[in-house]
Amino acid sequence: MRHIRGLLTVAFALMAVPVMAHAQNDGPVVIKGAKRVRPAPDAPLPALDMFVKAARMERVALSADGSQVAFTTHVDGSHLLALYDVATGNKRAIKLKDEPLSSIRFVDNDHLMIAHTHTGLRSTCANGTNQQAQNGFNSMVQRPNVDFKSPNAGPGSGVAAVEAALAFSALSRLKSPSCVNYGVTATSAIIVVDLKTETATQIGFGLSEYHHAALNIPVTVTANGKPELVGGFLELRGQSMKDQPTQRAYLWRVDPATGAGRMVDDGGGDLDREFRFPDDWLIGPDGGILARTVYQYDTQTFSIQVRDGQEKKGKTKWKPVLSRKVAHNLDAFAPQMAGLGRDGQSILIIDRDAAGIYRYYELSPDGALSEALNPGDATTDRPIFHPQTRRLAGFVSQQESPAYTFFDAGLAKVYAAARDAAPGQAVRVVAMADDPRKLIISTHGDVEAGNYYYLNLTDGSFIDLGNDHAAVPPEWVARQSVVSYKSRDGLDIQAVLTLPSKPQDENLPVVVLPHDGPYGHDRLEFNWLAQSIASRGFAVLQPNYRGSNNAGPAFTAAGDGQWSGKMLDDMADGVRYLADESIGDAKRACIVGQGYGGYAALAGAVAGNGTYRCAVSIGGIADVPAYKEWFMQNQPRINPDDFGGLEPDPAWPRAFKAASNSGDRLKRQLGAGDPAAMSPVAKAEQAVPTLVLHPEADKDVPPQQSRFMRDAGKGRIQYLQMTDCDHGLKTETCRLQAAQAVTDFLVKYNP
Repeated sequence: MRHIRGLLTVAFALMAVPVMAHAQNDGPVVIKGAKRVRPAPDAPLPALDMFVKAARMERVALSADGSQVAFTTHVDGSHLLALYDVATGNKRAIKLKDEPLSSIRFVDNDHLMIAHTHTGLRSTCANGTNQQAQNGFNSMVQRPNVDFKSPNAGPGSGVAAVEAALAFSALSRLKSPSCVNYGVTATSAIIVVDLKTETATQIGFGLSEYHHAALNIPVTVTANGKPELVGGFLELRGQSMKDQPTQRAYLWRVDPATGAGRMVDDGGGDLDREFRFPDDWLIGPDGGILARTVYQYDTQTFSIQVRDGQEKKGKTKWKPVLSRKVAHNLDAFAPQMAGLGRDGQSILIIDRDAAGIYRYYELSPDGALSEALNPGDATTDRPIFHPQTRRLAGFVSQQESPAYTFFDAGLAKVYAAARDAAPGQAVRVVAMADDPRKLIISTHGDVEAGNYYYLNLTDGSFIDLGNDHAAVPPEWVARQSVVSYKSRDGLDIQAVLTLPSKPQDENLPVVVLPHDGPYGHDRLEFNWLAQSIASRGFAVLQPNYRGSNNAGPAFTAAGDGQWSGKMLDDMADGVRYLADESIGDAKRACIVGQGYGGYAALAGAVAGNGTYRCAVSIGGIADVPAYKEWFMQNQPRINPDDFGGLEPDPAWPRAFKAASNSGDRLKRQLGAGDPAAMSPVAKAEQAVPTLVLHPEADKDVPPQQSRFMRDAGKGRIQYLQMTDCDHGLKTETCRLQAAQAVTDFLVKYNP
């Protein structure tokens, strides 16, 4: 079937036509049956710039009735919101300001919500800031005629304004009760785009005399036939009043078209926020308040409360069903409400178990707590809610391929049909209508490199929405698969194997490409560096070594104390595996990595055991004691490890992920060994040929780390400074510079 290489060709115009295909109404949808096309043996190597382009589709949304598709993208320097009507085939684009965004979601067919999420401590305290932020906020409020809806500039998210307002509110003269920290929270800057008029409304900037920022993402409910946004909002005041926290949270119902809202009295008798600090509400599908969370100052107690059915003089009596002591000057994790439980009455919560692992539990209205529901760690497992009932339906675990488990049999069948629609590929469900049989999936694997499809399982039709990496011809997309091998101590290691497109499949030169982290993992997806390297004829192995978060808490914990030990063994054992399978030549193996992966590359370069004949480090760590000291002095948040190094996940409302800046996790991974003995810089003079690249704007690993290695190598270490690049190499220019340097080096030293 013909591939569509893009819905967009120029700004404001969607020229390519998505392809719709039909299957029999009573048969399965199969969207891909084509065999892989390989380049001719004498075909010239492809240009590297095609591999380093950013993914085309950034955020994807589907309307509740399944009739409208939206996604954001960058085209020729313009940030665009692309829209496609499933029934008519009409397509268009709206220009957005080039500001960051975390998620998009349809409010109704005429309005789309765009959010950018910030993270911070869940707290009754105000966060610190600086005079520059205050000046920025003052400047913003002194310009009352700022038009957030200018059609010439395009709808902008107002992110800068909300960030400034959040910062300024923290400069107040605090007179609030003793503040406490009890977790992490998400605060979102939100606009709603009117798709008819192509204008935008800032949500939270007109709710009262104070500006407001949304807590988490508001839910959409229908009231009197019209949509409303319902959720908690943080009041951004510049000064404390009476005995109240400076930043107070309230429940609001907001008209998405105008931004006008009305405060909702939850019946708790605490609108003045004296002695109590409500900070979250769970809203049902009909807009009713099902539960709330409150911190009580006089008893120093956090609680999750539900209505007990008694009302007197318009006031609702709230009953605590779970309570926890969170005393002044002490930090304790308080359970976070994540959504409705399976029966529609219980509350799905995230809590920390006795081993310090975060799990999902159901809390019943009578206070009974279930066993842990998710198979792994809540920082990697994500709940799936039924789009109609909003009840818990299952979980997805983030592994090399998505692993789904379901409680809802009907939704399980839908996901199975989606998986079967692309045989042999890793299928991810990225959006779903209220009728779950209408959905959008993305596919990755041996044939696909980030294709998006709209499926309609009610009539067996599908639409090819295009490819994330349309610049890469299909014959040059390197083949991916998941392999498993035993480490030398018997532990099972999963890895992503990327093989070159050229026909040769045996005894290939090998490149081990360990991921950054170490807490993280690689999965089946288009990796620009792996694809670039494979295009030059190398077999690329991305091992999910122990300490990775792809195989459950025990596997992650197996990495504790193994920063310079068994983690590195797991990588080296992958070379042996490829040789045993006749895929790779063990005598022609090199290692390339970024961040911790860069450390692993440098450690491999100086190991002296003959595993690697060359190495490349990108933003890697060479001097462990110096890095550890720098890290502990430069953590951007106060006490993040009191909450396990967590931060909200912007892509999943009410979900957490592991924060990258966790000093506690770094200490566990380093273990009790001598950091100096772990440092590659101490053995730099015995390194195999090594290339060290470092982005000058790297905020995760200081550039001095690579210069330490260069200087200690006394001419044996090649060094490349990457100007105007950050740790993640987020720009195409930086990625191309790295890809060119890495592949040139590998071709020279590992032919």
